[in-house]
Formats: sequence, structure tokens, C-alpha cells
Amino acid sequence: MKVEDYRRILDFFFSGVEVSEELRQRYLGWLAVHGDEPQVKALLEEYWDSVTSESPDFDLSAGLDRLMTSLGET
Repeated sequence: MKVEDYRRILDFFFSGVEVSEELRQRYLGWLAVHGDEPQVKALLEEYWDSVTSESPDFDLSAGLDRLMTSLGET
């Protein structure tokens, strides 16, 4: 996958939930800087494979916070 593919994954998640533009831009900016890192790619792929926007427990903000915590970026 290319960085643009991961950006599309996040765009998909953002499209189904109410998230502030500030939060969206924060994560997209972070992705632009760190998106090529193998650890980031692996975590995004794992997140993509395990959660969909139709999941009853889907929480984008919490998921992105967990992603950032996993990467030590909080």
C-alpha cells in the first residue's frame, strides 16, 4: 500500500462519523509525516482489517487515539 491508500482508509473512517476538522487535519498531517513507516502501515492495516464503520462499537476518535498511543505519538 502507498501512503495515499492509508489516507483513503482514514478518509473512509472520517466520512461516517462526526469528527472536527481540526482532529481530521491533525491525523492527516501526522500521516503525511509518518505514513511510510512500517510500524504505522502495519497498525493501519490491522485497524482496517478489524474495524468497519458499520461495527456497533465503532469509535473513530478512540481508535485513532489507540493508534497514536501504540506508536508513542500522544
